Amino acid sequence: MNNLSINNICKLLMKNSSFAIFVHDNPDADAIGSCFALVNTLRSIGKKAYCVSSDKIPSSLTFLTNGNREYTYDAAFGNEKPDMLISVDVASAGQLGIYKNIASSFDLAIDHHATHDTFAKAQYVDSVSSACAEIIYRIVIRLLCGNMPQNTAALLYAAIAADTGG
Repeated sequence: MNNLSINNICKLLMKNSSFAIFVHDNPDADAIGSCFALVNTLRSIGKKAYCVSSDKIPSSLTFLTNGNREYTYDAAFGNEKPDMLISVDVASAGQLGIYKNIASSFDLAIDHHATHDTFAKAQYVDSVSSACAEIIYRIVIRLLCGNMPQNTAALLYAAIAADTGG
């Protein structure tokens, strides 16, 4: 198991071109906001990136997804295989729902839960962070050289506010 630094995560993201970014089942605002902030950032630097969720996005959180509720692996990639499988805010393989059988194929897990159960080939777990979005913020800032778009900032704000109780 490799524990990566933020700098090494950014190098890995720059080296690859396509990403499936998974959230936990019954996704909450931290998972959704973190995922879409990372997806938007990767797309803005010319990468192919998609959010994947085993469950529909709760209707109360569709303001984070422009009204869309379904994000399946097949809809995003079909028969293609992305360069990297990444999880955000997923504390254990069991939280991947229908995708739990492929958990050992994940290249990277980014999480803030002290109870994180290792399942990916590499990880970044910071249990001091109050939300996964804090970690994603550090990645986004580094990838975009400090120039964060307003929509990405709003996603991260919603994620952090929800996970910390405001």
